[in-house]
Amino acid sequence: MANKSFICKKSDVQPGSLLSVEVEGEELVVYEIEGEYRAIHGVCPHKGHPLAEAHFDGCMIICPFHFWKFDAVSNAGLWPQYAPSLKAYPIIADGADLYIELSS
Repeated sequence: MANKSFICKKSDVQPGSLLSVEVEGEELVVYEIEGEYRAIHGVCPHKGHPLAEAHFDGCMIICPFHFWKFDAVSNAGLWPQYAPSLKAYPIIADGADLYIELSS
């Protein structure tokens, strides 16, 4: 069963930026790409650094600590070749608000 939780207002998500939020103890990063709001696990799988500090060019998320790269649309790990995909969470837009579904 999924649990719907408020994460932020749409206006909190600035174009070309990553927004750090915590929901139910889970570090997340929220961003907008191609007109769609997205949420991913907010910690790099390499060494656990916060992805809210990553570089986001609208296509790619690049961890600033060791330069691991992830596709911002598919969440796939791009570099190094063995980088895992980032965990993504479904977002529900309701008016000006954004909600997330975390499994309970």
